[in-house]
Amino acid sequence: MSRRALVAMPIVLATIAVAGYLTVSSGPSGTRTVNLPPTFMGLNTSPHNDASLLQSISESLGGAPTALTSYGAPGTTMLNVVATRTDMTGKVDLHLLGDSGRSIGGTRCTRNVVLRGADEDVDTPGTPLSGKVLCWRTSEQLSISAFVLTRPPAEEDVAAAVDALWLTLD
Repeated sequence: MSRRALVAMPIVLATIAVAGYLTVSSGPSGTRTVNLPPTFMGLNTSPHNDASLLQSISESLGGAPTALTSYGAPGTTMLNVVATRTDMTGKVDLHLLGDSGRSIGGTRCTRNVVLRGADEDVDTPGTPLSGKVLCWRTSEQLSISAFVLTRPPAEEDVAAAVDALWLTLD
């Protein structure tokens, strides 16, 4: 087997594994449910998932089918993943963007994350949040964000995981 094939194999296997855990109901893309896998980037679902936060996020997105899952455990990388069947540009985690990020594959990532009030415009400077990584991918029919809260891995690794998830949800 070639070196290139050996390098690509884990990515292919991860994509297949994620696809096997996702359940997407039939129907038009804007109405299909979104269920996130029990693992993301090798991290298990955190016991700290918040149903009321998911409801609030879904309402802020006009009731679009939305999933929110926290991954990781204290002392490890911890991140939140949001996936929704609408464009969340400027909303939810993407309201925290301090810049337009850099393109990595089909995903964008930044370490310039800022805290803003819900009523503040995305052009408001906000308060910098150091040590965070935010990667995202959006379209009119699907958006995914991965907000790394602690021990951020390389942006390229987060972007690859978002791209793999995108392929299974699209």
